[in-house]
Amino acid sequence: MAFDTGSMTFRVFEVAGKIGESSLKGFAANAIPPIETLLSEPISGWVGPRHLLDREISKATALLGNYLHLATVKAERRIPAALLRAQCKMQEISLMKERGTPFLNQNERRAIKDAVREALLPTMPPTLTGTPCVVRLTDGFCAAQAMSDSRLDALAAAFKRATGAELVQWTPELAADRLAGVDAGELMPACFAPDSSPDVKTSPGLGSEFLTWLWYTSDVHHGIMPTSGRSEYALALEGPLVFVVEGDGARTASLRDGNPLESAEAKTALYAGKKLRSAKLSLAQGDKLWTCTLDALDFSFRGLKPPKGEGVTPAEIFQDRMEALKEFLDVFWDLYAGFLKLRANGKKWLKEQREVQDWVAARAAKA
Repeated sequence: MAFDTGSMTFRVFEVAGKIGESSLKGFAANAIPPIETLLSEPISGWVGPRHLLDREISKATALLGNYLHLATVKAERRIPAALLRAQCKMQEISLMKERGTPFLNQNERRAIKDAVREALLPTMPPTLTGTPCVVRLTDGFCAAQAMSDSRLDALAAAFKRATGAELVQWTPELAADRLAGVDAGELMPACFAPDSSPDVKTSPGLGSEFLTWLWYTSDVHHGIMPTSGRSEYALALEGPLVFVVEGDGARTASLRDGNPLESAEAKTALYAGKKLRSAKLSLAQGDKLWTCTLDALDFSFRGLKPPKGEGVTPAEIFQDRMEALKEFLDVFWDLYAGFLKLRANGKKWLKEQREVQDWVAARAAKA
């Protein structure tokens, strides 16, 4: 699964409610039914971390150190659209020949489609869709590969059934409250455009402000980031870049080719008041390197590649990866907390915003 090997794609949650080793009983009670019971209607439930049909959920399989490692799975039978169309067309042609008519009415075509679907569906192999997640029992931290709203809703409902606890996503706004007691609704949107005329549209959203500020901070500090009470970490931003600005509805601009950070399009986007919504981040300390793509709209992390650990066994490798994930997020939240401290201080933020505007103007002035 995603948290065992390869890159990690996830959103961050907190568990609102009690969670512990005893919660495994709830997950086991809500395990996915045996795949042999799958008929025409989908089935869903929890599985262990070994594979997407792992109905054995216990301390031995799903408790790794102080982490629960599980996944929700939906199993269903699907008929490929092209196959369904072809089979329906064959039936329609056959019936028209039999009747000697050049066409069928809508009700007849619908009846053929229903009959073909009913005949084909039981012969289709199961399709499995999994949403892996890890829960740290010490503090209720959860990371889950729920990257769409539908998967997020399904995961939250399944988690509630199994544990009685709620999953609450750490959006930029919730993280601001948890990390610094900042109410995002009380902050006026920041403008980084040097020309702050009425024509410049200012996009709201702490996430995009933070990511743009990260770009500015990493550039002026030559990549060395101001983390509190930690060893120095280096941060670099890379493309593809996605900018967002408010206008007649939210508008975005995506830059991919060449060196997007130094492109004329990026300079123009910043000068016009656009902020970064998405960029690739590279975080380094010594010989350790993390890379991922951050969507600042809701703090979604895609394709996080952690440093290689020293573990040999699957359990050791998993623990190494979880420690690397924790370190990455600790630094990320530390940087965000530093940004929030500035953002919530009126005088300091006014000064910082002007410095960002000067940086934007200087970039735009370069040939």
